Amino acid sequence: MRILVVDDDLEDEDLRDLFKLRLTLIPAATVREVDADTRREILNTQLAKDGFDLEFAFRGDEALTHYCQRGPYDLVLTDLYHPGIDGVELARAIRRENPAQALAVFTAGITPGPFIEALWQMRIPLRDKLDTREALVQLVEDALTMNNERLAARLNEPVQ
Repeated sequence: MRILVVDDDLEDEDLRDLFKLRLTLIPAATVREVDADTRREILNTQLAKDGFDLEFAFRGDEALTHYCQRGPYDLVLTDLYHPGIDGVELARAIRRENPAQALAVFTAGITPGPFIEALWQMRIPLRDKLDTREALVQLVEDALTMNNERLAARLNEPVQ
């Protein structure tokens, strides 16, 4: 599964490793005591074995350029707030480029407002924390399910 992950916090390689660790079933203790290069090798090997191919972007505008050059992906997973363009504008731009693209958004804290409404209208799931493997996997599942439902509904629309 090819996933584009957009989050300015993940410019830090240690945080990126923590994100990768959440997608694997590797116990944290397994990689805690090894050097950074060995840890990255273990994580990347396990992710590949599990069928994940992750690409990272750290700004919204950079992510859109990356998407246009290398997309589509099985999933675009983006933070709501990051430099460049925000997650909602990124989602809109990607959907203009490819209406069938599955997307999911995460953020540190959800407050009601126009961002939330815009994501709901686009049928894009939002989660406030990705601090556990279960939360991350659930967001991925929600995104793929909602996207499939959205596309199925479009197939049932009358042709104009």
